[in-house]
Parts: sequence; C-alpha cells; structure tokens
Amino acid sequence: MEKISRIALLALILTVACNKAPLYEAYIPIHDDGWSQDSIIEIEVMIEDTSVAYTAFSGIRHNPNYPYRNFYLFREVSSERGLEYRDTVMFVLSDNLGKRLGDGLGATKEITAPIGQAPFKFGERGVYTFRFTQGMRPEVIRGIEDLYFRINPVTEE
Repeated sequence: MEKISRIALLALILTVACNKAPLYEAYIPIHDDGWSQDSIIEIEVMIEDTSVAYTAFSGIRHNPNYPYRNFYLFREVSSERGLEYRDTVMFVLSDNLGKRLGDGLGATKEITAPIGQAPFKFGERGVYTFRFTQGMRPEVIRGIEDLYFRINPVTEE
C-alpha cells in the first residue's frame, strides 16, 4: 500500500511540474450584499505570445443562500480592435431535489466552464479585457461568493 501511495504522489508531482503556471488566475469576491446586474467584473490580461494556444475558464463559488437552480453568466473578451468573443454560460447549481452541485467541501461549492472552444490562439499581441456580468432577472443576486477566472498557456506533450 505504501508503494502505491508513493507512486500516486510521484505522478501528482510530475503532473503539476510539467504544466505551465497559469498566465492569470484569480478569485474575485462578490460583495456580501449581492451581485448587481450593473456590476461588471473586468480583468485585463497582457498577451505577449500569439504563437501559443491558451485555455481559459470562468466559474463561480456559490452557497445555499443562492435561491435558484441555475445561474447565467455573460462573458465577453475584447481587445484594442473591439469585441473578440461573447457568450452566455448557464451553470446548474442544484439538482431537482435542491442538492447543491459543484466541487468543494461544506456549504460553498465551485463550478467552472471553459471560455470559447479550447485551445485557442489570440490574433494579436496586446491587452485583452475579459468582462463578466450576472445574467439573472432579479437586479441583485445573493449567494454567489466569488467569480473565478484562469487562463493557461497550453503545453506541448
């Protein structure tokens, strides 16, 4: 059993060591009073290398104070040239019986989704702005704790 644990630990270390660090990764806290429809979260990322492919993910951390099953998130990517990408992602936060879905122990759960069809390349060098807005009908949503965003360069295997 100890030999298997050592092999698993070695495999984990090699997996982490072989992957490049994220170009950008952050959890952006949402105010305790809720996430207003007019509150836009903007993240600027400088893209230097356009020959590299990237993967990008956004997600949310939610808790039992969130009153609905689904959550809609509007996502946009723009550059100095204008709008590059736009979509809406729907996160399913609970099942039919009300059980909260996502990763994590305790009351707070996390769900992520890729941005675009990964991997992708940026057309030009420069600053890219990633914008996130909650897309629910109520003007203010409670129970969303954080917005998660990560962008990774893809490594050749």
